[in-house]
Amino acid sequence: MDEKSWLERHLTLVVALVGIITATATATVTNRLTRSRDLEKSHLEMRQKAYRDFLDGQTMLWREPQKKAEADRLITSAKMNILLTGPRSVVCSMTSYWVHVNKSPVCPDFEEARRDAAIYQEMRRATFSSLEIPDLDLDAAVIVPYLWDCTLPGTDLDQLCARP
Repeated sequence: MDEKSWLERHLTLVVALVGIITATATATVTNRLTRSRDLEKSHLEMRQKAYRDFLDGQTMLWREPQKKAEADRLITSAKMNILLTGPRSVVCSMTSYWVHVNKSPVCPDFEEARRDAAIYQEMRRATFSSLEIPDLDLDAAVIVPYLWDCTLPGTDLDQLCARP
């Protein structure tokens, strides 16, 4: 009598199961990689649009001062998008410039400004974590002068924005 082993009797089934498992794993990995690349591409496009809008608004201020209100709207919208999508170095650089140029005073109600900045910190964290980008956290002392013409007490932007 010819006795076949369990594997020999079920070889076709085993091969089919291995094929199904391999196909499922490949499809899952491919889907994750494609999704990740698409999100990164979308994030980069949003960032580049924010940069273009900011520069367009600045250019409009210089070349067409009569369109100040339109330029300000464009710049403000771009600033918010840069805050949510831009790298820490860009936000820090912009903040440092404005604090220096405007000689920004300490915020009169700095605790309220700090609490408000916490909202933007969480939005930024959510944006970057959804893209699986390491947390590029910004200190409230950077966000406050980025958004308003004042600083938190004892703020040292050079120290806060130093590259790690």
